[in-house]
Amino acid sequence: CEAPTEYQLCAGLSFYLRPRIDLLRPPGYVDPPYLAPHSGELFIDRDELDRRWTNGGTVLFVSDALQPMTRPVREIVPVPLYIVARTSNRRILSNRPVH
Repeated sequence: CEAPTEYQLCAGLSFYLRPRIDLLRPPGYVDPPYLAPHSGELFIDRDELDRRWTNGGTVLFVSDALQPMTRPVREIVPVPLYIVARTSNRRILSNRPVH
């Protein structure tokens, strides 16, 4: 998940479904005081996303619903990439084929 407001949605998914969800820290984002003690557990930086995408297991990236999808997806995450699903303002991308 990419946007700070996505925290609310991702927290619910994480609580009920129990998957590990990390949020990409947006440039210039400052943690609100209630999140500051947990910042290291919740957010990853761009370098960490790129490392996991290239070297890790299956990674999914849900694009930011608040930002229009004007950039080509190849500029959002490294290749290889697979489009799992999309709408007019969101993409779910994966570093591996998802069946």
